Amino acid sequence: MTVRFKVGDLVVRIPEARDVAGWPYGDAVCCVVGYYAHEILVVPISSPPLEHHGDCGWASSRFSPAEGFADRQARRNDPATSKAAAKVPRVTLAQKVLDLLALYPAGLTGEEIAGRLDARLNSVTPRFAQLRRLGLVEHGGHFRSGQIVWVLAGKAAV
Repeated sequence: MTVRFKVGDLVVRIPEARDVAGWPYGDAVCCVVGYYAHEILVVPISSPPLEHHGDCGWASSRFSPAEGFADRQARRNDPATSKAAAKVPRVTLAQKVLDLLALYPAGLTGEEIAGRLDARLNSVTPRFAQLRRLGLVEHGGHFRSGQIVWVLAGKAAV
């Protein structure tokens, strides 16, 4: 399965693919900045990109999500409070959606999730595409109030 990334995601080259096919950045954490054909465009977050690699893409299957780099979100000249805040683990809205779906095995609609999380519907619904790509949620097989009922992957009614 090819991992798909969106613009702004932090990624690292998987160990098997480092220093292969002209990869110039070694173990650097990179940010996805766009797409080129069916490949992703990345730039390292710690140094400027090399000029001769600015117009080519890299196969997204050779990357994995960067984990544990929250401390890199604060700039060197930020105050200590900002650096400390950048290190605090954050629970994403996607994780909250997954946690809520785990409590409701029959599934929930986007409106139901938004209401239970006290979030806006237009903030919740994009999480379904993200979580579906990752294979974590799926269509529950039916609709409620004209909306798709979402369930955790593998829990859909047959």
